[in-house]
Amino acid sequence: MPAAVEPTADTTHEAAADAPAAAPTAGSEAGASAPDTVEPAPAAPTTNAQAIAPESADDAARSLVKSCEARATALLDAAQKGDFTAATRDFDATMRSALPVPKFRAAWESLAQFGTLQARGQSHAADVQGYIAITIPLLFDKGNLYAQVACGSDGRIAGFYIKPIDAAAQ
Repeated sequence: MPAAVEPTADTTHEAAADAPAAAPTAGSEAGASAPDTVEPAPAAPTTNAQAIAPESADDAARSLVKSCEARATALLDAAQKGDFTAATRDFDATMRSALPVPKFRAAWESLAQFGTLQARGQSHAADVQGYIAITIPLLFDKGNLYAQVACGSDGRIAGFYIKPIDAAAQ
């Protein structure tokens, strides 16, 4: 199957733990010993949007991951049911041209060589080359594979492939 994203390493980023600490202000423990300390003027009021800006970036990233996980699950659910039009519904334009419904159907049906899909494992998300990549183990009768669904910043599916899980990793 064509792959728009080929992962080379897990580049998942977490919030920086070494963010600078807030400087002490007048009235705090560090500034309380000076009796003639002048308290700074109150800060200008912030709007709600300004107050939550740093968190909203994290929220947006989490929302994109959840959206991509939902699209990956919907793709696999629809493919398992044989609804290949629904399975490819969230493909971006590049994926639609690279993997149209008939090609997707043929690729999915070729998985019959591994027997029946018995279960899916826990999905894992990673940031891979600017895409959100959701990896989902697929447990078949005759072998274990994994699906990887990559979503672009618009949330659309920009990559999809299924590969065998390495025997050493099992």
